[in-house]
Amino acid sequence: MKYSKPIAIVRDIKPGDFYIHFKYEMNIKDDNNKPYPITKYLYKIISVANNASDNVKNVDKFVIYKNILTGIVYARDMIEFLSDVDKNKYPEIKQIFRFAKCDELGNLINDGV
Repeated sequence: MKYSKPIAIVRDIKPGDFYIHFKYEMNIKDDNNKPYPITKYLYKIISVANNASDNVKNVDKFVIYKNILTGIVYARDMIEFLSDVDKNKYPEIKQIFRFAKCDELGNLINDGV
């Protein structure tokens, strides 16, 4: 599936925006049985990048984002970044999208839409 402008219009991703991954709802615990901090699932958008490779088919744009807790930078194709949570695999998750827009503390903005 190709990146399309309607997706970009519906969910405008901009550098500096914050997004939270749906797995924060799963209350995953660390080795000491303590819940991970919400920042484990909180990301800041660095950029939206164009695909410069013919080796990656059907992807025109990538979202470049950084984990707030670890500082690790990731790249994910925009279609996947904007995708819905797989409710068959994760029926308990309430969040609609894989990544939902939020503030810098992880509070959803407009229900993450």
